[in-house]
Amino acid sequence: MGIFPVGYGAQTAKKVTIKNTGNTQTFKIKNTDPKVITVSRTTPVTLKTGASTTFTFTPKTGLKANYHTALIIVDAGGTCAKSAKDVGVEIFVISKENWISTVDGIPSSIKNGKTMEIKVITAAPVSSVYLKLNGDINKYTMKDSGYGTIWTKTITPKATGNRTIKIYAVYKGSESPPTTVKFKVT
Repeated sequence: MGIFPVGYGAQTAKKVTIKNTGNTQTFKIKNTDPKVITVSRTTPVTLKTGASTTFTFTPKTGLKANYHTALIIVDAGGTCAKSAKDVGVEIFVISKENWISTVDGIPSSIKNGKTMEIKVITAAPVSSVYLKLNGDINKYTMKDSGYGTIWTKTITPKATGNRTIKIYAVYKGSESPPTTVKFKVT
């Protein structure tokens, strides 16, 4: 189903369609873990040959940081219809200490006046990512790739010496602890 940061809000429901390709039969739909997902239909449905029905499922909000699974069982009464397939659901909820998974583009040493493109990959979609250079009060907002998980920013360090960049991810007003990267400007 997806990867979400702690504190995620309501998600768009995913659709599942059942189509009866055999004789008229009753399909039962069972949610194995209602603490993890909500399924829109759990009552049996009788479908004639060629008929179909659709139900949706969404992850519950407020899940704690962890790996969560649930299974939606679609039972055609033991007739093993081709269309009766179970739906496995996996949900990863990432704590804010782990929102930033990768930082690339910061060399251990760089010449004064040279530019570097910093790329940050977050483990889950976040609202924004920004960075701060040591001693600088400005926040440099990184550019989103459009998915909320890959962020880039080109900077040109102007002072020589040992430098530190602190990178923060933000989701719904909550900020991750900084990911700190050190480098030297010569």
